Amino acid sequence: MKKNKIAMLALCGILACGGAVGGAYALYTGYSETTENQFTIKAGKLDETNSDKVGVIEEDLWDKTNAEDMMPNQEVAKNPKFISNAEYEAWCIMKVAVPAETMKIGGEETASVYDMVSLEGLDTTNWTLLKEQKSDTAGTDSVYYYGYNTTISKGESTSELFTSIKVPDISELESNVSDTVDVSAQIVQAEGYETIAEAFAVLGIQ
Repeated sequence: MKKNKIAMLALCGILACGGAVGGAYALYTGYSETTENQFTIKAGKLDETNSDKVGVIEEDLWDKTNAEDMMPNQEVAKNPKFISNAEYEAWCIMKVAVPAETMKIGGEETASVYDMVSLEGLDTTNWTLLKEQKSDTAGTDSVYYYGYNTTISKGESTSELFTSIKVPDISELESNVSDTVDVSAQIVQAEGYETIAEAFAVLGIQ
């Protein structure tokens, strides 16, 4: 059996948020390293010797200065897409990890655990939500896996998964927050897998 080619792009598209409660709203401070998202991607599952670059995540609208001191309901452009450099046609899966914290939203009297930001402008035509793991514990991440519905070849790009992130209507935050929103990508060879769901299944993500 031909060895599956699976590759991972780790920790790309980072937004760090720090917050402090002031009055009836929370403040957020952010920075990003998404302009430096040329990452080494190892081709081949658990192959620690092959360090070929097989692609990058690009966010051409991201500007870290726009994410400084974010306010409730504020929206900031962030538009990740994957550009393949793999020598084989492949399926692309993006993983988005969003920090969750205890907070009150709007006029709520009781605090609950919510994602610190929402993903806005999701492209539900070209991407499919394959799995979501919503956090119910403050200080942990909600994790979302999205699969691109068509395969891509070398030099080709996916569409943008989403176009921006938005702070919810926070009325109270229990503690200061400093965390990150992480976007990463994995690719799986197209040969042998007819759909994005089949390609995702081979990753064995529980």
